[in-house]
Amino acid sequence: MLKKLNYILSALIIIIAVYGFATNNINEIIYVMMLFLSLSALLRGVESFQKNERVNGWFNIAAFLFVLFVSIQGFLLYYGIF
Repeated sequence: MLKKLNYILSALIIIIAVYGFATNNINEIIYVMMLFLSLSALLRGVESFQKNERVNGWFNIAAFLFVLFVSIQGFLLYYGIF
């Protein structure tokens, strides 16, 4: 179940990246792409915890939090909220 969801998120990331490069509008789309990338890292972390791979799981959770923070910060800075 989680692997299928991870494959769907990976496909969405690729589709969004191709759309951004094709329309030359990557600045407005990169935040959504990074959000999906962070969710993919979260799913990989949950899968790792289910396989009892704690170090890999914590690394993926840390990557999720970092990419989520950067995505939110970039979104707020780009649209002039901060």
